Amino acid sequence: MDSLTKNIIEFADVLRIAGVRLSTSEVIDSITSLRYIDILDKKSVKTALSSCMAKGEEERNIFSEAFDKFFIPLDERLQYLESKSAKIEEIRAQITQEAAELKFNGAPINLPDELKEVYYNLPMEEKHSIKAFIEKSFSGMEGLAGPRLLMENMVKGKLNNLRQNLSSDDYKDWKSYENALSDAGLIAGEVIEDIQNKDSLLYKNIGDIKEEEIPKVIMLIKQIAEKLRRNIRRRELMVKRKSKPDLRRTIRDSLSTGGVLFNIKYKAKSRKKNKLLVLCDVSASMYRFSGFAMQFILGMHMNSSIADTYIFSEFAEHINITAAENPNSFERKIKESKAWRKGTNIYNALDYILNSRFVRLNSSTIVIILSDAKTLDAANASDSLKLLDGKVKRIIWLNPLSEKEWSKIPSLVNFIRYSTMLDCSNIERLAKACSMI
Repeated sequence: MDSLTKNIIEFADVLRIAGVRLSTSEVIDSITSLRYIDILDKKSVKTALSSCMAKGEEERNIFSEAFDKFFIPLDERLQYLESKSAKIEEIRAQITQEAAELKFNGAPINLPDELKEVYYNLPMEEKHSIKAFIEKSFSGMEGLAGPRLLMENMVKGKLNNLRQNLSSDDYKDWKSYENALSDAGLIAGEVIEDIQNKDSLLYKNIGDIKEEEIPKVIMLIKQIAEKLRRNIRRRELMVKRKSKPDLRRTIRDSLSTGGVLFNIKYKAKSRKKNKLLVLCDVSASMYRFSGFAMQFILGMHMNSSIADTYIFSEFAEHINITAAENPNSFERKIKESKAWRKGTNIYNALDYILNSRFVRLNSSTIVIILSDAKTLDAANASDSLKLLDGKVKRIIWLNPLSEKEWSKIPSLVNFIRYSTMLDCSNIERLAKACSMI
């Protein structure tokens, strides 16, 4: 095998690890294409390989980054790989060391590698909480085998649940570190990191988004919302295919084709649609986040009845969300309201929802709260939230603050008891949270 062919095969490994779907035949076509160009012309080589290896805009972006990092002087590449490998080994050692702190009867808890990394990525408060749970719940049972097994299973369950709340920029499964030990994995990891940095709006803190970046954010939201809609339609189609055939409707439909069963009809399962009730905090620090979040929620309405939407600050006010075409128009409607730039009082908003004769709450209602939980009268707000939780199907709280900052808000602990609070500090996390509604 000549050196050029070997390099192309290694480059293909980089692309696969970075997320490009690449078949063996496409790699062979790539090698063949180089026979018809000047291989000393780097631009021509890049164009030829891209035409064979990259499909779609996302893969072309990955290809371009990978090509520029892979095809460099050999001594530069070796130096880079050596330093990067040392850094990865250091991270793996830290992950193993921190996981070893979880002990029972003086011996480390037996955790799979991927859960060790989940524990490594947790905030310090959450780590202390898990340690305290082990000490308090299993004190005096150190010599018994049964409690140890029970405790390990409970800790694994806790970490598995926490893993669902870690976004892709916080968490990479352990396999990514195993891949990173190879030369291809090291380069692919750098490619993915650079692409994420370039596509920084997806991972940028929503509070730091500038005025001039809003049009790009709106476009990004529309693209992600469309993907969410396609996923929903795909799931609905799969559910439909699992339904039983409706023979009566099928035979009736086949009369137009002389009795040939061209189109099989299925029995539709009766599903009670959920009703969304949205509460948006429109204080000065919250209105922009609320505008972004509402675009995702609107994309979910195909599964739900038309939502009632209320904005609130010191008091609650009904708003017509269907007339808001984008976050900018949503902002304009907020600024025109009497609630604009007032102090935040979640208790008043919840009290209005609970006691207004215009608001109907039942077991099919899902309440979505958009707020950072910084409020006046937090004690009464917590009591009202508890009461609301008993009247509706579920309460989902979308919080624009990073989970690492939640410990700075004392009242937030009580809110978490009666709602599912999700970290929505950037667009990627917000999209993931809205897909769960």
